[in-house]
Amino acid sequence: MTDFLKDLNKQQLEAVTAPLGPVLVLAGAGSGKTRALTYRIAYLIKTKQFFPNQILAVTFINKAAREMSERIEKIINVPSDIRPSLGTFHSIFARVLRKEIYKLKPYTPSFSIFDEDDSLRALKQIIKSGNYDREISPTFARSLISSVKNGKFRMVDLQEEGFVHIFESYQRLLQEANALDFDDLLVLPVRLFQEHASVLQKYQDNWPYILIDEYQDTNNLQYQLIKLLVGDNRNLFAVGDDAQSIYGFRGANYQNILNFEKDFPDAKVYTLDQNYRSSEIILSAANEIIKLSSHQKPKNLWTDNSGGQKITAYTALDEVAESMFVASEILKLSGSGDSSEPSYVTDDFEEAFSDTEFFDNLIRLNAKKLPKRQVGRSKFSKVTHSWDKLKEIAVLYRTNAQSRVLEEVFLQFGLPYHLVGAVRFYERKEIKDVLAYLRVILNAGDFISLSRIINVPPRGIGEKSLQTISSGEFSALTNKAKTGWDNLQGQLLMIKSTPSERPLAEVLELILKKFSLEEYYRDGTREGEDRWGNVQELMTVAKRFNHLPWEEGLAEFLAEVSLYSETDEVGAKQGVTLMTLHQAKGLEFDTVFLVGLEEGLLPHMRSLEAGEDLSEEIRLAYVGVTRARKNLYLTNAHVRRIYGSTLSLKPSRILKAIPKELLEKKESTYEW
Repeated sequence: MTDFLKDLNKQQLEAVTAPLGPVLVLAGAGSGKTRALTYRIAYLIKTKQFFPNQILAVTFINKAAREMSERIEKIINVPSDIRPSLGTFHSIFARVLRKEIYKLKPYTPSFSIFDEDDSLRALKQIIKSGNYDREISPTFARSLISSVKNGKFRMVDLQEEGFVHIFESYQRLLQEANALDFDDLLVLPVRLFQEHASVLQKYQDNWPYILIDEYQDTNNLQYQLIKLLVGDNRNLFAVGDDAQSIYGFRGANYQNILNFEKDFPDAKVYTLDQNYRSSEIILSAANEIIKLSSHQKPKNLWTDNSGGQKITAYTALDEVAESMFVASEILKLSGSGDSSEPSYVTDDFEEAFSDTEFFDNLIRLNAKKLPKRQVGRSKFSKVTHSWDKLKEIAVLYRTNAQSRVLEEVFLQFGLPYHLVGAVRFYERKEIKDVLAYLRVILNAGDFISLSRIINVPPRGIGEKSLQTISSGEFSALTNKAKTGWDNLQGQLLMIKSTPSERPLAEVLELILKKFSLEEYYRDGTREGEDRWGNVQELMTVAKRFNHLPWEEGLAEFLAEVSLYSETDEVGAKQGVTLMTLHQAKGLEFDTVFLVGLEEGLLPHMRSLEAGEDLSEEIRLAYVGVTRARKNLYLTNAHVRRIYGSTLSLKPSRILKAIPKELLEKKESTYEW
């Protein structure tokens, strides 16, 4: 019955077969934590300790949840109607709220989920209509509101800042729109369970066994939800690594994993420290880096993958030279070009530095000095190369601002790349428009979505008319605006009356047809064709929900779209991945370039201020290093132009922590 357990090492086996009750698995980077989680679920089912649908497994990104589901299916065949509940905190509790939120007046189960853009639109509207003594940024207001909801600040702390009125107005707008933001997807389940004991008991009975992935990343609300659901049965299997806690700025509290044994004094604790991902040299460097951080659980990663390539440490003159080095090394790794490193000689350094268009001028200047075969996409089309290898290469950096020069140089080199953090599919205007129509169909009270589509396509309803409609004074509308409003309402009601058994794709087709959206987006330009192509791609996604009655399918569809994470796409697109260290968590690549290793950048200058803790910056570097399987490059620059200033920075203490025998040092070949 348990033959599948032979795939586990000794440490994993002990964790997977642990007795019931609280269990903490300290899983180092690349040590097989997902395997431990999935095999634990399979073990509980195979040994008939729990039925599959009595198990809840929660993680932080959709990709991880899908991977867990696929792995479980390979180990044990579970009928689709009794599978374990797998998902992110937000997706799991969004489903709970769909069933139970009617107990929390005035919300109804047809609630909308506001993404960050929707929340900012709402706050802009509130701030614009308010009379405040000073200019207030909607982004800053949103950050403070999130901090209050997550328990980082108290309302009383905002009195002096003058944000109480904004907070209350925002909450009132959400309630009137029957909408929740991301934080509410955690705040309201806590309130639901605390105020309605019968509901809490129902879900404790539904899920008598709970597994939590990335426990070190839980925030205060998630911690409360776990404690409430675990209750007296105390069947909690928590997996995490305190050395990879890097989301403090989002409210994650890594003390949760450090205090696990205080919360559960009888907890069984297991350590997974055999790494299956990285070479011995990379792990040795990672172990030295994490020693810079205090308050870490004892752990020393090791591997049977002895030796490996030395870590390349490259010191460049500036960020352009750094990016050119990265690009040239990637060409070698992908089998393109010869092994020589591009170099150039210039007498125009002072001119380049004095010019306001520093980046553009210096990159153009440098490109002129490169061998011509290495500049331009058309040249590359004639070179034998394997772009497939590029998917296994990532360039990681501390701040988004660092991607600017990397992109410019990659374009000069003709290197395909995927920038994580660029305008995403679900953030494109045409997609947001169509989703707004769908949300209004499901939730007529969603005024933010209504305000987005009320004049898309144009129907004679301007901002003044919109304010009149919002106040209910329809008699004050102009004839043109009233006609437009009546037509919009009539079409929405007609679509809303679609028989429940019809598929979601049919409802979406009706929206596109009745509101002439194809004609609106396909305006005869190439961009218009791209916009319509995006809308058609949205139809492809919607068809995945055609097996459900359309309203149920629409609720599931909108929830999935709202909770979509861009990291779900990593590895699916061609080209080198460019991303921040925070975005790289949970991913792995054959080759990793960690750039910008300078004091003030990594560790970031904010962490160097008096009284600040450097630990999270150290853990961030540790996460970056342990993303690499085979090749690791660490780069820094003598001079860096960033944030509008030219800075002379010292090499990072992270570089200095790595023993010299693990490094192969390279210096810039520039001649000035």
